[in-house]
Amino acid sequence: MDKNEERKPHSLTLDNRNKCIMSGITKVVSATDACITLQTTLGTLTINGVGLKLTSYSETSGSLSMQGEISAFKYGSKTSAFKKIFG
Repeated sequence: MDKNEERKPHSLTLDNRNKCIMSGITKVVSATDACITLQTTLGTLTINGVGLKLTSYSETSGSLSMQGEISAFKYGSKTSAFKKIFG
């Protein structure tokens, strides 16, 4: 992650546990109907639920919106495991 990505703010707005709008997204790592994993400016974010679906994503602006029955958000470390071992 370069310095410009780190300066972008990360925010998350959840509406009725079924619609979510986020900023500060740097990469969509994976997306299934049960789990979405994202790289944010503040580390890895994993979202669990049922019927999850990305409705929009802009790599340029870092904005993402999604819908589905959201049951959990979990943030991981800002530093990847590879960097912790070798970096």
